[in-house]
Amino acid sequence: MGLLLRLLRGRVPGAARGRRADAVDEAAVPRGPGRRPPRNRPRKCPRNSPRRCGCGGRVRWRPLILNIFGYDVAWFGCVVGAAFGYAWAGIALAAANVALHMRWSPVVRREAALVFGGALVGVSADALMVVTGVYEYRPRPDGLSLEFLALFFAMWASFGTTMRIAMRFAWRRPWAGALLGLLGGPLAYLAAAKIGTITLPEGAAMWRSLAVIGVVYGVLTPVWVEWARRMFSGTGRAA
Repeated sequence: MGLLLRLLRGRVPGAARGRRADAVDEAAVPRGPGRRPPRNRPRKCPRNSPRRCGCGGRVRWRPLILNIFGYDVAWFGCVVGAAFGYAWAGIALAAANVALHMRWSPVVRREAALVFGGALVGVSADALMVVTGVYEYRPRPDGLSLEFLALFFAMWASFGTTMRIAMRFAWRRPWAGALLGLLGGPLAYLAAAKIGTITLPEGAAMWRSLAVIGVVYGVLTPVWVEWARRMFSGTGRAA
């Protein structure tokens, strides 16, 4: 009996202390909707709440700024280079932008499919617009050429690098992607015409051409953005 009492005195207080320590640890973990999961637990984003895991709501400024800057430099390089007879220099600049983007992509295969698949659709749309007379590629006005196809494929691919980062704001806003394409597309082609890369018709025909370009971009841009959302939303690898 005395031995049993000694054992109880030695073990029960220790067990009680262990239970109290466990209770303190549990109390230290915040509960409720704002509770943070442990670091070693994988975080999954519910499809209807992209802001909880960073796949659609958390802004990371450095990747965003670099993404926009890289695309702008590639676009200006292609447009200005083609206007002054250095189209291949612009293509090389755009290729470098895409390569750097892929170098830091968390999911290279998915992003390559997104970027190059969308670029293939985009350059096909541009080729159709050239064939139907919506605009002319000034350095090679006699029709489609390898230079034209390579240049516009490179520009579309550079645009595709923005779908995961810079265009993420439109993932849940299809109207934003459509509006951006509807307005930004014609403005970009009008700027390219002013620089001397393409030639638009004169008079009222110019406005019809710009309207066609706006419709093309107004349709393709939100579709491309939705493709990116479906591909990256829920992976936690949006940026």
